[in-house]
Amino acid sequence: MATLQESMKLLKELLQEKNVDHALCSVGESTVQELTYEHGECSLLRTLYDQNMGITIIKGQKQGTTLTTGIDETSLRNAIDTALTSAEASDADEDYALAETQEPLTLTTGVLTPDMEKLLERVKELGDEITKKFPKVQLMQIMATHVYSHRLTHNTHGGDGDFQNGYYTLDLEFAGHEGDTTASLNGHSISFLSLDTPLIELDGVRATLKSSEDELNLTRFEGKFTGKVIFTPACARQILGYTVNSLASNRALLSKTGPWIDKLDKKVASDSLTLKFVPTDERILDKSFITQDGYWAKDYVMIEKGILKQFDCNLYTAKKIGASCAPNDGEGMIIEAGSASLADIIKNTDRGLLVGAVAAGTPGGNGEMSGVAKNCFYIEKGEIKGAVNETMISMNLAEIMNHVDSISSDVWNTGSYSLPYICFDEIAISSK
Repeated sequence: MATLQESMKLLKELLQEKNVDHALCSVGESTVQELTYEHGECSLLRTLYDQNMGITIIKGQKQGTTLTTGIDETSLRNAIDTALTSAEASDADEDYALAETQEPLTLTTGVLTPDMEKLLERVKELGDEITKKFPKVQLMQIMATHVYSHRLTHNTHGGDGDFQNGYYTLDLEFAGHEGDTTASLNGHSISFLSLDTPLIELDGVRATLKSSEDELNLTRFEGKFTGKVIFTPACARQILGYTVNSLASNRALLSKTGPWIDKLDKKVASDSLTLKFVPTDERILDKSFITQDGYWAKDYVMIEKGILKQFDCNLYTAKKIGASCAPNDGEGMIIEAGSASLADIIKNTDRGLLVGAVAAGTPGGNGEMSGVAKNCFYIEKGEIKGAVNETMISMNLAEIMNHVDSISSDVWNTGSYSLPYICFDEIAISSK
């Protein structure tokens, strides 16, 4: 089996033979050690190993890209030929471009070598804790892994990268259950570095388990109304992700139809909202070291106190619209903690919902979105009255960004994002 260093050396030689104008390539390997816990015992323990490579080539103002498994000589030759064939079949465009010369960069982060025995102990401990402390939760599965990755990158204009990263992950799947009643499926995912703390203490674990028990207490409301919706950190990430993708990313900007197309350095959200993408932050464990265009990933603020400061776009889109490309590929979403506790936000809600997820299709280019609220609770006069099923919410993402009511002091640091609970006003709510 070829090493990364051997494969990268050969890849550089092959690219020189092909006389391409510009190329960005990478070879990588990953090792995932995975254990699964079901029915009170470890049901699976396995190691998954993968090698892969990716390459983007520009030749004659035409661009071709390919990704493939395998980093042996045959795989590398086939990948280059595929990328060149793809480029030849495409239309020439002077705006195709990759990062120019950069200084070499080597980074090693996280926990590279796992303690799988300790991880198994913690998983068993978590299973026991859930059984004891959350008797109305039916635990379906705990999956815990250690992920190690190593990637080498090469830019033919100069600037090689060598990146290693490692961390643990925890994925839970469960539902509230009592007698003949079972609540909707729930779950939680988080990445972490240390096994010194019981897993039940990780951000969001207790909250989502309690939420599933509380879902067994059903209530109803009739009709439609416009009110506040408090999104959990996991759901806030979903809503904010939809917003960025629909209003400020490549597709929206190239189509020139979205409501934010002319809003750079202008107000697009409430003053209380500052949204950052910071892959180098110590709270972000699933690291992104390099952009798809070949730039070393750097932190940036997208929305600062309600002002749109940067589009989430690549170099091609940036050249098309005359803007700057984003310093990273939208990784490491962070909103800092607010001043209000979740309990106080609920108390200040006259009528609304607390929502853990939204089942919805892709929002329209104008930001219109509707879907079914999941893991959802009805709030009236500052109190949670109970869980509700078949509840629809409808909103315009561009508009609700200007109706941020509250940002909680409670924050979930999950390794891929760090977000509080966020309460938006002026959302249409209806019983199905």
